[in-house]
Amino acid sequence: MKLLYTALACLISVSLYEQQVDEYAEANYDCDGNCILYLDKDGVCKSCEEYTYVVVDCECEFFDPVTYTVFFTNVDEENCIIIEDCYCECINDSDGDGICDENELNGCISSTACNYNPYATEDDDSCVFVGDPCDDGDPNTLDDEMQEDCECAGTSYSAVDELEAFSVLIYPTKDKKIEKVIDAFGKEVNHTTNQLLFYIYDDGSVEKKFIVY
Repeated sequence: MKLLYTALACLISVSLYEQQVDEYAEANYDCDGNCILYLDKDGVCKSCEEYTYVVVDCECEFFDPVTYTVFFTNVDEENCIIIEDCYCECINDSDGDGICDENELNGCISSTACNYNPYATEDDDSCVFVGDPCDDGDPNTLDDEMQEDCECAGTSYSAVDELEAFSVLIYPTKDKKIEKVIDAFGKEVNHTTNQLLFYIYDDGSVEKKFIVY
């Protein structure tokens, strides 16, 4: 669509010939030189005699039902174009970030985290960083934590090593001496077969035994 602006015809008198003739005012001005066309209200009188009229349809509701269309007019003075433009606005945007509440995606938004999600729009405090505690699923490791390669790993240990560390409490050494043997009722006994007995050593350790003959 095109808008055509014609110049005003001004009636003037020419005394030399004693007759009246028509002259045309400059486009967009009246016969007294006053601007009559401010398309975008910028105070600059428009010089285009013909404008191309362009209408943009954003169809926001069609492409995203959680938005609505906002219309506005944009004037291209240099190219003599009037554009009826538009943009999409969220119906619900509680945090004002330009992303509709219905389109928000929770996740880790820190780029330095091991579980960074580039598509997340809302931080849900799920970020995991190098050095954070974790569980590598291996029962034979201790102090599991996230490594530099973002893999969970711990320090290996052996159950045998752990038992050896406590062997002094399990198996009496040659330096230990039995002070007494008591039964489950705390009574000191000499008969040491076919019952649960507690061996008390001189270092304070206690060993539980059940010997069958």
